[in-house]
Amino acid sequence: MIIVACSISAEAAVDRAVLTQAFAWLASASAAGSALAAAAAGWAVDAFGPHGGFAVAAASAALMAVITCLCLA
Repeated sequence: MIIVACSISAEAAVDRAVLTQAFAWLASASAAGSALAAAAAGWAVDAFGPHGGFAVAAASAALMAVITCLCLA
């Protein structure tokens, strides 16, 4: 859902000549964010058990939602 909101925002914000590049940046940022969140969740599972991993996942999703809302405002 966040990727869709970011894609719609990018399409509205950038010139059509660089739209492919904007989508490539979005895909790269999404992959990097997923990798970082997976690493953090893995560390939390090792340190605090499964509940720690779920807490990191929930906190990451909440943070992405807040950032998206701030960017769309």
